[in-house]
Amino acid sequence: MASRSTPGAYWTHNDSGDGPLIYAFNASGASLGVFRVTGAQAIDWEDISIGPGPARGKSYLYVGDIGDNNATRS
Repeated sequence: MASRSTPGAYWTHNDSGDGPLIYAFNASGASLGVFRVTGAQAIDWEDISIGPGPARGKSYLYVGDIGDNNATRS
């Protein structure tokens, strides 16, 4: 996911089996940092997107913890 606030930066996440972490990297693949999403769990993260949030005019990252590989989630 391309960053809207930092040109040339991109966001990603791991799938299940990792902590609630998001990763920033540049177009060459070099790491720009690892960030913990406080108050979140990472059961089976499957998607990441940018959109509006509570503060007007700011963009927010949203992570979709929607995976269910074993069909055990309600």
